[in-house]
Amino acid sequence: MAEKTVAQSEVRTSKTITPYHCNSIGAVHAGEIMQMIYNTAYMAAKEHAQTNIVTAKVNELVFHYPIMVGNVVTCHAFLVFVGKSSMEVAVNVYVEGFNPKRLALTASLIMIGMDENRKPMEVPRLKLVSSEEKERFEAARLRYERYKKEKACAT
Repeated sequence: MAEKTVAQSEVRTSKTITPYHCNSIGAVHAGEIMQMIYNTAYMAAKEHAQTNIVTAKVNELVFHYPIMVGNVVTCHAFLVFVGKSSMEVAVNVYVEGFNPKRLALTASLIMIGMDENRKPMEVPRLKLVSSEEKERFEAARLRYERYKKEKACAT
């Protein structure tokens, strides 16, 4: 199966936060951003695997900076690890309009490539180009191995 680079499947989505997306003090509802994160991660995984995708796990969701009404928010999703059928997708959420733009949130999701029978299927390997990609891959591989061990112990 062919390899794909991180750049070949990265995805960016943006939207303006309106009062509809916010609570009474003008801060965005977390669920609005979580949906945007999920959709962007899904698109990156789908672009990489070119097959059906399901979400297996949300590893992390960390808010770093508030997102308020009127902000333009951009999600940047990219793969950091690929196993046989699983893919870890990192999503950085930025608030635009500041110089420099501000990192508002980071997330990590595990997505699984599925065949037409809804069974996990092998997805393309990840071709690592930069030292940063290699470091992220190794950290994600260790998380993956730890998760597999924990899951085996729980059964």
